[in-house]
Amino acid sequence: MAANEASPFETSEMLATFVLSTPLLTESWRLCSQANASATALRSFLVERVGGVVYVAFSGVQMAGGSDPNWRNLVPLDSIGGVPLFSSRRNKEGEEPVMVHAKLLNLFSSLFNLFQNQILEIVGNPDTKSVVITGHSIGGATASLCTLWLLSYLQSISSSVSVLCITFGSPLLGNEAFSRAISKERWGGNFCHVVSKHDIMPRLLFAPITPLTAQLNFLLQFWHLSMTSPDFAKLAVQISDKEKAELFTAVMDYLEAATQDGEASVPILFHPFGNYFFVSEEGALCVDSPSTIIKMMHLMLSTSSPSCSIEDHLKYGDYVNKLSLQMLNQRNSMQKNIPDSTYEAGLELAIQSSGLANQESAIIPAKECLKTARRMGPSPALNAASLAVALSKVTPYRAQIEWYKAWCDEQDEQMGYYDSFKSRGSSKREMKVNINRFKLAKFWDNVIEMLERNELPHDIDKRAKWINASQFYKLLVEPLDIAEYYGKGKHREKGHYTQHGRERRYEIFDRWWKDRWVTTGEENKERSKFASLTQDSCFWARVEEARDWLDSVRSESDTNKLALLWDKIENFEKYAMQLIENKKVSHDVLAKNSSYSIWVEDLRELKQMKAKVGRFPPHFTRFLDGEKPKVTDVDRAILALKTQRRKLAQYQQKLDAVIEAEKQAARDLIREKKKDRALLALKKKKAQEELLKQVDAWLINVEQQFAVGVVMVCDDVHDLPKDIELASKQKVVFDSLKAGNDAMKAIQNEINIEDVQKLMDDTAEAKAYQDEINAILGEKLSAEDEEEILSEFENLESQLTVQDLPEVPTSVSEDINEKLDLPDVPIQAPGEKIAQVSTKRKGICPSLLCLPNPKMKE
Repeated sequence: MAANEASPFETSEMLATFVLSTPLLTESWRLCSQANASATALRSFLVERVGGVVYVAFSGVQMAGGSDPNWRNLVPLDSIGGVPLFSSRRNKEGEEPVMVHAKLLNLFSSLFNLFQNQILEIVGNPDTKSVVITGHSIGGATASLCTLWLLSYLQSISSSVSVLCITFGSPLLGNEAFSRAISKERWGGNFCHVVSKHDIMPRLLFAPITPLTAQLNFLLQFWHLSMTSPDFAKLAVQISDKEKAELFTAVMDYLEAATQDGEASVPILFHPFGNYFFVSEEGALCVDSPSTIIKMMHLMLSTSSPSCSIEDHLKYGDYVNKLSLQMLNQRNSMQKNIPDSTYEAGLELAIQSSGLANQESAIIPAKECLKTARRMGPSPALNAASLAVALSKVTPYRAQIEWYKAWCDEQDEQMGYYDSFKSRGSSKREMKVNINRFKLAKFWDNVIEMLERNELPHDIDKRAKWINASQFYKLLVEPLDIAEYYGKGKHREKGHYTQHGRERRYEIFDRWWKDRWVTTGEENKERSKFASLTQDSCFWARVEEARDWLDSVRSESDTNKLALLWDKIENFEKYAMQLIENKKVSHDVLAKNSSYSIWVEDLRELKQMKAKVGRFPPHFTRFLDGEKPKVTDVDRAILALKTQRRKLAQYQQKLDAVIEAEKQAARDLIREKKKDRALLALKKKKAQEELLKQVDAWLINVEQQFAVGVVMVCDDVHDLPKDIELASKQKVVFDSLKAGNDAMKAIQNEINIEDVQKLMDDTAEAKAYQDEINAILGEKLSAEDEEEILSEFENLESQLTVQDLPEVPTSVSEDINEKLDLPDVPIQAPGEKIAQVSTKRKGICPSLLCLPNPKMKE
């Protein structure tokens, strides 16, 4: 199907016919009637099991409005019964929050504790395959909220129990954001709202009915008494025909305005969600488009009257029974000429089933309304096939990131995949990886958007191809997202990644992977070697949090908070060790200079210090008794010295690699006869060698001052007098700390190995860089340094010249052993007769031999 081609089928009547062919509607209404009748016994719901299907019916005899005159208040809905709703949805800035009717939510909350345990017991029963939750009138709204809670709960425990909600004449429940959230969770198919042709109840909340609150309360009382028993309806306060007309007109006017386009339209506070099952005496049709639902509500109510709109709320039993009988006695639906196309035929059936076929003024608007719900573009199956092709096209981007990971694992710095990207420079390699990261994110966001727009098959998130592809993408790319988040310091502004920075697509992919079907053997399979990708895609975010906890431990003075921090640290330590023991991490986690390895080393040192503290009871008895510990400037200085020592050692390794690269660049430039640039490479190498000597000196100094700091701590532990010597030691430590910081700033500008390539390139940017470096080094290097550099250049040049000479043969060639065809050695003096020369050679005339030689001297 082309992108702009419409669906050839109109399925609203077909879907309704299918639902009617099942016992779902008849059984649900039977239970609803019993629940309404049992309201006198103060029973708000009934439960009945039919084989593997359990029906839960909520009574419609409940009062949601009370004496509150405002019937249209909305309140936010984030969770129900402690279970978070809409897990895949995170509100964007300025986006409308999910909100529901305040009184209906309060009513549900008051009943929640009564049925929560019973429903949990039902879904925990292995015999339970499906749960059908139903309700009439206000009981339908309660059933919808109960279904939302149960869907969220089952999703959190990855249960296979299916849930269906069937309501009869239920009022609207939430705003447009509520409707969209249900659609994004792909829960719309779990709701079937049965609405009769004339019933005013499902349409009430479209209009601002606050001025008619008194009449509305009388109407609810009439409905409730009638549901309990037809005889009780006589006891209700009767509403006059004028009041009925006022209520009917108010709803009709707002419904009509809501269906208009442009400036004539009015904003709608409440929006429908799920599937609407419109029933009439002629049949039924099923619609799921919110705009189409609103228009059909208006068209069908426009053929009614005030009294009929109120009485129709009590006739759902008649509609269900009649439609069930129609399924047994199939009528000839096509009384007129059969249309040429399948779509037009389906449209005719839908109009007849809606009960509008005899209303000439409503037929054309109804057809136009149903056409707006017609699916345009490719079918979900074709979209899935196109996506599979698109997936193959983005696979090279994923492969390039895999190559980058392998390259990081092989580097001498031993930082690993995560830390290499976190501290990346501006090289072409890292830029390409970052661009690929964005391209892959765009592709997967598009997959999720198509899924939420119902443009893909409903089971695509259950197909192994897409589950595995999304999981691999998540494990490979999310560590890069985490590195970007912490590398740019976003955690300082927003908070840690797992709570405040994680993209919604990763949460959805987590659910896909969790809900996948796996065999017991696959679940318990042990690994024989480390994973190629760490199986917890948020592992590095947890490492960053653990590093933050470790820093807090060093400075925290509150003993309660300190104990809580240690609990968190120990829990993460156990979790990480379990992953490592089960080989569920990749090699980069265990790299020598990875964030995790550094954290483990810091934790070990902190534990050693904690153990040493326990060996000084004279000074630390107050600390052990619970008194707040005092963190001194010396303690902080020692911690900073440790960090400096580790970083200087890392920079030392990087600088060695850069120096070797500069030397190789000089060799290559000499071979290319580019003397000026070869000398520039040697000048950079010389400057970096001097810097390396300074790093060695700084590292030795840091080691010495660290030892001084430890002595100072021990002196403080034994309460020695803090004399001038101790103060002097403090000054030396802090001065060394400052010098070390300056050293690291100087080194960071020199360890970018990608700058070596700029010496080799002939681009304008590279030449500008070469000129800049030449000017800087000209000021730094002395005359002696210049002489050493020139001498090294000459040595390299001579070495390369010798290397480029051809090799001396070490064996006699076989060709030399062959017989050479050389002329005969003369046996006579030059003055003797030429005639004596041998004439035996074939092909030479003897007379020619007697000719004088013009070159011979007489």
